[in-house]
Amino acid sequence: TMPLLDNMGSCYDICDCSIEQIDGPLPGDVLTTGVHPITLQATNNNDISNECSFNIIVQNSCNTNGPIVDGCEDLIYLETENDCSTNDGNECVVLDTNGMGAICHDSCGCSIYQSSGPVSGDKLEPGTYEIVFSGLNDLGMESSSSSSCVSTIVVQERS
Repeated sequence: TMPLLDNMGSCYDICDCSIEQIDGPLPGDVLTTGVHPITLQATNNNDISNECSFNIIVQNSCNTNGPIVDGCEDLIYLETENDCSTNDGNECVVLDTNGMGAICHDSCGCSIYQSSGPVSGDKLEPGTYEIVFSGLNDLGMESSSSSSCVSTIVVQERS
């Protein structure tokens, strides 16, 4: 966001003078990555003016391809639990996705979210399940499918 130019500089003249912005983004404007020229004009009481220009450069510190998410376990084996049964009466295990190790990497801040698969608290019957963890950086760019982290969960009947 374009900052408030509360101190645009000073103008010096025998007569009184004032400064105003005549070109460029205004305070509060949302600026995209790139160069944004600003032009200020100083005018004295005799309407004699002089201009001063400068650039505001906005650099993207985030990865424009989105963050990379890694660190989750590729293959996780779980066993059904004695005290877990589905509505159908089948044995199950209650899934807990916390601590599955997914880590988000970007040159700016990023956060991890689960983008697909069963979620914490789901009752899983014996079978194979896939959970995908993705990332979102501070620019709102999501990790690509190749930069996401996939864990395969195999639920087996307890022995």
